[in-house]
Amino acid sequence: MDFPGAGNDLFLFLTAGFLSCHLLYFYFAIHTKKILEEEKRPLTVEEIWENAVEKGYDKLCGSQGKTPWRTIGAQIYVDIRDNPDSPFVKIDSKPRKFFLRTVVSDAELKEIEERERGKVEAPRKLKYSERELHPFLAYFA
Repeated sequence: MDFPGAGNDLFLFLTAGFLSCHLLYFYFAIHTKKILEEEKRPLTVEEIWENAVEKGYDKLCGSQGKTPWRTIGAQIYVDIRDNPDSPFVKIDSKPRKFFLRTVVSDAELKEIEERERGKVEAPRKLKYSERELHPFLAYFA
């Protein structure tokens, strides 16, 4: 297929980029759905990514970004916003958790939302203590 004013190499390059972007989205969506089905509980995007790494799904996605969990979160939010039949549903809790619409009924979903609102997650343990970071922070202050 020839396009006027564009070389075939440019067309193939742009098409490959477009397809790889959509394939990455497709892989993330499939693996996110698979993880939520296996866990059978609401998960944050960080927990979804940690499960993907544990189960080896991260290697199947081919993501090379630094924050793939944010990519997953963005794709879930966009899918919920743009698709009224989205398989994902967000649970109103802090931090925001996601679940599958097909796993539970609406009544069970309300119950899960109420239960998740009451939970408070413990802060994550940092890799560095404040004492170790003090020289670096004092240098910039």
